[in-house]
Amino acid sequence: MKRLLRFVTLLLAVCLCLGAVTAQAAQAWSEEYYRAMDFSEGLSGAEQVDLDEQCLEIMRRYQVDVALLAITSEEREGDPLSEIARNYYAACGFGYGEASDGFMVVYDTDTEEMVIEAVGRAGNLLSENDLDFICESAVGFRDDYGIWGVLYVAAKELDDHLAGNDAADPSGPDISRQPDGALPSWYPADVNAFVPFHNETAPRVVDTADIFTDAEERQMERRLAEIRSELDKDIVIFTDVSTYGFDRKIYAADFYDFNGYGCGPEYEGVCLMICMDPDDRGWWVCCTGSETMELYTDENADELDDVLYEYMAAGDYAEGVADWIENFRMMYLKGSPFVPAWMPDVSESFERSHNAELPRVTDTTGALNDAELAQLTLQAAQVADQYGVDVAVRVDRYFRSMSSQDYSDCYYYYNGLGYGEDFDGILLTALAAGGGTYWCRVSAEGTGLEHLTDVNIERLTSQCKDAFEGGDAYKGVSRWLRQVDGMYRTGRVPRTAASWGLTAIIEAVVAAVVGGVALLRARLGMRTAKIQTNADTYLVRDTLRAAPVEDRFIGATTSRTYSPVERSSSRSGGGGRSSYSGSSGRSHSGSGRSF
Repeated sequence: MKRLLRFVTLLLAVCLCLGAVTAQAAQAWSEEYYRAMDFSEGLSGAEQVDLDEQCLEIMRRYQVDVALLAITSEEREGDPLSEIARNYYAACGFGYGEASDGFMVVYDTDTEEMVIEAVGRAGNLLSENDLDFICESAVGFRDDYGIWGVLYVAAKELDDHLAGNDAADPSGPDISRQPDGALPSWYPADVNAFVPFHNETAPRVVDTADIFTDAEERQMERRLAEIRSELDKDIVIFTDVSTYGFDRKIYAADFYDFNGYGCGPEYEGVCLMICMDPDDRGWWVCCTGSETMELYTDENADELDDVLYEYMAAGDYAEGVADWIENFRMMYLKGSPFVPAWMPDVSESFERSHNAELPRVTDTTGALNDAELAQLTLQAAQVADQYGVDVAVRVDRYFRSMSSQDYSDCYYYYNGLGYGEDFDGILLTALAAGGGTYWCRVSAEGTGLEHLTDVNIERLTSQCKDAFEGGDAYKGVSRWLRQVDGMYRTGRVPRTAASWGLTAIIEAVVAAVVGGVALLRARLGMRTAKIQTNADTYLVRDTLRAAPVEDRFIGATTSRTYSPVERSSSRSGGGGRSSYSGSSGRSHSGSGRSF
């Protein structure tokens, strides 16, 4: 900690030379020094600059500072992270305004602990539960995205939570309602006299920023008209080169309200507003109406924004918006944007049944050709006939809104698999997760659960996974079907020849080492034995003991019954994000990103 404070002192001296303190006094904050610092040497210079700009953007929008620090356990020297956060924040002179409002994020890259300390007004904007949730969410991104991913998600979650809580400072400058010049022609002369209306003929794609071709606009218009007719929900795409001094969320809401968009008495729908201002490039998703706002939960918003960001950052605007439209439609239908099409709609009342017409071996990824599918279907039917259980295989891509096991259980439940009243059967699910990685899972019910011990499940899935990731899906499924046959016949899934050979080698090596040590010790302790005439001379008195025999379990079968989630739960009470009002006074909710 002493080394850290010495570095901070040096940093402040440099900042003073740059005139940072003078700038802060004049402007209520300073942009002369980085908000993102890394003492772990795990960030590149470009990553630090990216994080720094992210922090400054939050400060400009909400008038609260955000600073990020990555530190090692060695640098901590045993000090609590909360103490480091407070000392570092104060020593660097971070903070907005006289009370130094802001958040200090500190992440230990060795222990993967994180704390967020709120200073001044920031403590009133987000609760301790909010800050704990942000920490837990952020550290989970270490494996996939490194230290940058952890700090990026921490800042992004702070941004999203502040947006959801409508955290613009009411006592400070109201940046969300300061137009800096002439407004677009669609703004009413007097917003207070605005009368809501429906405009059925207005275009649903308004590309003021000119980022789409004419053909792309026409294609989007056709698709949005189809969705409006199908769902009675309005989806609007709007681009511009400026927000005219308004916050993005206000500008998006005003465009939607003042142009007569929305279906029904609550003007149900959503507007994706993309701002192409070079100094403020980003988007806002503005949701209107109780149904849309309830469906647009934090989880759905984050997933939709994550996917859209990849397209926007790469400059693939039309492709990204077209994908976002389909994902939002799926959210309307299924309650989540990234679930399989076979999941029941949120408006449906599902009743479980048997589906004899469903093909028992299906593949949506192209890993199996038609001839292989036919051969595997025949093999599955032979096992099913032999043991009286339904046997099925599903190969699909990984869905980000569902765990691989949830996907497998849901597919079994919702697609009519299983025989008889107990839906007896077993299912292999192989999900392609990208980069040649597969998740292989097993679901079973009724008599299909027989012999499905943890050991058998591990052998069923691991060998199949190896074959899939080796590029031979047919071999993987065929081997799995043979293993299922063997499991129901003998009660166990045999190990592979390779694993037996490896085990034998390991056991031989261990035996040789142990035997050698024992032989050496025996030789060192050998003495000439004396002749004894009575055998009981060798028996030491009071050393014979009788012990009870214990029963030991060498395997266990786990029975699981899938209990489907109530599909309407996403609409019941408080599922959506916090609401805010546009210039018209109508209630909205939403989320957004910069890119």
